[in-house]
Amino acid sequence: TVAGFALAFGFGGQNVARNVLAGYYAREYFDLGDTVLINGEEGTLEGIGTLNAEIQMTDKVLIVPNVRLTEEVTIKKL
Repeated sequence: TVAGFALAFGFGGQNVARNVLAGYYAREYFDLGDTVLINGEEGTLEGIGTLNAEIQMTDKVLIVPNVRLTEEVTIKKL
């Protein structure tokens, strides 16, 4: 049971570390208020936290892991 817990914690910790690192890079690349595209939808980047980013869409707020922000989001420049 201890080995199973350690294994589960190790995999979970890996996701946390990836999101923290992605958040660091996202803060360098994105600016709050940027118009972004994710999954073909347009929204405004409202915040980048330690693990997640907040994107305001027209009818909802998306909370996405920072890894998705760095891998799937495109900045729309006018």
